[in-house]
Parts: sequence; structure tokens; C-alpha cells
Amino acid sequence: KIVNTQATLMGTGVYFENSKYNSILSTTVGSSGADGISLKSSNYNLIQTSNISGSVSDGIELVNSTFNSLLNLRLTNNGQDGMNLNTVSTNNFITDLKSANNVRYGLNYINSGINAASDVFVYNNGSFGIDLNGSNGNRLSGVLTSNNNSSGINLTSSSNNILSRITSTNNNLDGIWIQGASSNNIVTNAAIANNSSISGYGIYNISASLNNTFSQLAIDSGINDIYISADSTGGKFTGNLLLGTPSCNVNSGLNPGLNSSCGNAGPSNAALNGTISLANSFFGKVTTEDSKNTSDSSGAATFVSLTSSTGDWLSFDNIFR
Repeated sequence: KIVNTQATLMGTGVYFENSKYNSILSTTVGSSGADGISLKSSNYNLIQTSNISGSVSDGIELVNSTFNSLLNLRLTNNGQDGMNLNTVSTNNFITDLKSANNVRYGLNYINSGINAASDVFVYNNGSFGIDLNGSNGNRLSGVLTSNNNSSGINLTSSSNNILSRITSTNNNLDGIWIQGASSNNIVTNAAIANNSSISGYGIYNISASLNNTFSQLAIDSGINDIYISADSTGGKFTGNLLLGTPSCNVNSGLNPGLNSSCGNAGPSNAALNGTISLANSFFGKVTTEDSKNTSDSSGAATFVSLTSSTGDWLSFDNIFR
């Protein structure tokens, strides 16, 4: 058991290999020369209430590691991903994760399936907020992904995943990007707003991504709500489909789920409302003091203060602030 430990200016902050039934509790890792915490072929471990910042590589990396619990973690300013599940890391449980201002992804799955993540907040990361690549059968619930430099959530060659209770806003590309033959996924109860109106969409479903189901969506992304490529067939839209414009770019294919007017096609039975506005739900900059944030000054922070070792990316009066 590792409890109340600080590790700084070293290689990997905490490293387990072929190890089981360990606990890492209330641990701070700063400026490590590799990963902050690395588990390789290690199962049934607990990492809880820990902060990892400034690692050269990932904040937390799991490689071929299963049945681990990762709870109440804060991952910031790491040189690659906030958290990386890699090489058949399966059946892991993640909850209460905040991952911000990492160079690449906030949360990254590579060839890792059957994991469950809930209450995940990823923002201001250098690429995707959450990336699934070759990863099947995962569940993500209660996700806020915002202000990332690419799409809020990306699925590449990843199938049979369930994304529920998703809020994806202010990202620099798409709200949710599904590509590379990512099929039989479910996206339900998602609010997607104010992502790039120049090159991005609320939902971007391309590259032979088949039989995906979209339920209970609210999308207000300026001019581009939904895109479906001709080879992405068999899609289904059901429940309420609330669109701001509406704007659907649907290329001719077999049962794409919607037509170019955002009406139902194929198996879809969605109830379209094309006059919504999320403007009253998403506000611009806040000019009041945040009592919990140490970098805040009347709702703003200088670039220097945020990029310093003491920059506060995690503490806010409200999670949507």
C-alpha cells in the first residue's frame, strides 16, 4: 500500500509490473520523467484520490492490466495523455476523473475493451478529449468534454460501445466523431453545442461505421449538426432529436438513419424538433470570482499562471464553469 506519498523529478513516479492487490491512495506525482503511475500486467489494484501533473509521458498508464479501480483522480499538464488504457487493458472501473490540459488526450483507450467509466471531465486537452481506438464494449457515462483542440469524443475502429449522458461543447472539431468502421455503438442522452461551426459537426459518422444508434440528442452546433457518409449505413435515430438549425449532410447510402432534411430514414423513428436553441443553457465568459480556484481573478486567469506548476485546472465552484 502507498499512502500520502509525493514523488517528483524521477523516472516513473509509481511502477507496478505483474503485481496484484495493491493500493495507491492520496498520492501526488509531479514532473516525473516518464509516466506518473504505470501498471503493466497488473490486476486488482486500487488507485484513489491522487494527483498527477507534469509527467513527461502519461499521467496514468495501464498496459495489459485488468480489474483495476481508478477513483477520484486529477490528471493535468502531462506530456502525452492524462490516462491511457493500452494493450488489452480490460474490465477496469474509472469514476470521478478530471483530466485537463494534457498534450494529447484526456482519456485514451487503445485496443482495450469492456471498461466502465463514469463522471469523467476532460477539457483543454491538445487533441481529442476522449479517444477510443480499436476498443470495443466500453461504457462511458456522465461525461463532460469541453474546449479540446480536436473532437470531444472520437471512436476509430471501435464497436459495441455505449456513450450515455454526454455533454460535448466548445471543442475545436466535432462533438462526437465516429470513424474507421466503428459499428453497433449507442449514443444516448447527449447534449452537443458550440463545437467548430467551420469544419466540425455535432455528430460525424463516417468510414463504413455501420448500425449505430443515436437516442435523445440535443445538438446546436451552428451550421453543421449531423454528417453521415454514404458508406455508413444502417444507422437509427430514436427518441427526441432536437436540432438548432437543423442541418444534416447525408450522402446517399442504404438506410443512413436520416435524410438530408433531418427526417427519418430506414429504421429511425425520432421526433424531430428543429427550432431549439441552447444559447440560454451555455453562457460566455464568467466575470465573477470563483472562490475555489486559486488561479482565478474575477473569472479569468493569466496564461502564465495556468501554465505554471501551481496552475489550477481542477477546482471550480461549478463543474460547468
